[in-house]
Amino acid sequence: VPPYSRAGLYKDLVGLKEMLFESRDLKRSSNRVSILVTCAKLGLFEDMPYPNELCLDSPDIENILNEDPRFEKYANDLLAYVNVLEQRLFSEGLHVLGDVPDSSRIMKYFDAYFEQNIVPIEALQAISELPKGSSYLKAITSLKSLKVPGYRFLKE
Repeated sequence: VPPYSRAGLYKDLVGLKEMLFESRDLKRSSNRVSILVTCAKLGLFEDMPYPNELCLDSPDIENILNEDPRFEKYANDLLAYVNVLEQRLFSEGLHVLGDVPDSSRIMKYFDAYFEQNIVPIEALQAISELPKGSSYLKAITSLKSLKVPGYRFLKE
């Protein structure tokens, strides 16, 4: 199954990656603002927030970023994250909106998403078997009813 990058879905990620490489080569780069604007456009601040609050519309933003010693570390961490995103695999084709996947397909998605068994299989199975249209409260109730030794799903 092709990685997202080869499927052509993340052209903006490729552009961001190129800007990050350029930023590494130039210690004081005028593309730092473009990097952060692209991150905002792609919604990457949700996963990789910048270390402090920035107003990207500020007239002095370029100087602020060039003087910020945290930018280089952020750019390196962001590049590593982009590399991970670029290599993520589709677990099984594209999902059709409105088409509810069956429990076996949901389990395949969970298996691809939760690497290294960080969530007990019993929890994933319980969620995957919820009926179509189940509420968040139904999911919580289902998880609370599980008895997995050494694992507490939700605090009481």
